[in-house]
Amino acid sequence: MLSRGEFLKVMAVGAAGFLVSRNGAQAGALIDEGEFAKYVDPLPIPDVLSPTTPGGNHYRVVMSQFKQQLHRDLPKTVVWGYNHSYPGPTIEARTNRPITVKWVNNLRRASHLLPLDTTIEDSPPDLPPVRVVPHLHGGHVASAFDEPADAWFTSGSSPITGPGFKGTTYEYPNDQPAATLWYHDHAIGITRLNVCAGLAGFYLIRDAIEESLNLWHCHILEPRGQQHDAPVRTRVRMRRSRQGSPEAALAL
Repeated sequence: MLSRGEFLKVMAVGAAGFLVSRNGAQAGALIDEGEFAKYVDPLPIPDVLSPTTPGGNHYRVVMSQFKQQLHRDLPKTVVWGYNHSYPGPTIEARTNRPITVKWVNNLRRASHLLPLDTTIEDSPPDLPPVRVVPHLHGGHVASAFDEPADAWFTSGSSPITGPGFKGTTYEYPNDQPAATLWYHDHAIGITRLNVCAGLAGFYLIRDAIEESLNLWHCHILEPRGQQHDAPVRTRVRMRRSRQGSPEAALAL
């Protein structure tokens, strides 16, 4: 039986014939990540998002495209992220303390970072290739602020919006126990692509019960040197070189 890693490699080889870069050139050879030195980069720990005013309960999150170094031996890779970070900044909340988040789309409209499959029903060619809608995975959220997938919107002063669009400021009541949640994009037809491109981050809910357990951790808000509680997310990605350079990251 094939392992997960072996299966992904087989799928990547089979997909090589149709994975195409943005300029139309065929994707380069699969990068052998086994050749990279291990444990040479510090563990990437996203910053904690601060409210727009000290002590407030409103936050602003901007989606954009930028370059970020993913390994010491790789040049910077083009990614999407929140507040110029991949993964996005961690949102820390407390049980029964509601917050609001203004989501801003600054991604280019013209073309997606990854190849689009316009043959699937939910992603026809007449929809904007770059569309986003945030989703708090595992959160107790009213339906108006729980994606829905057709509530997508584009960038620009006059954005194109999906039929379910109701606005870009979301309310999060946090009426649930302490939990490790995550926020990510959930646009219809391209959720996999947007998340793969980098639109994901942690959302941590704290409460008094968790704190009463005296677990061996310090809050993420404490100085880095005292931090024992760090959010860690793992993912399997297949990276391909572009024109002889491993700059591009195409993932399955």
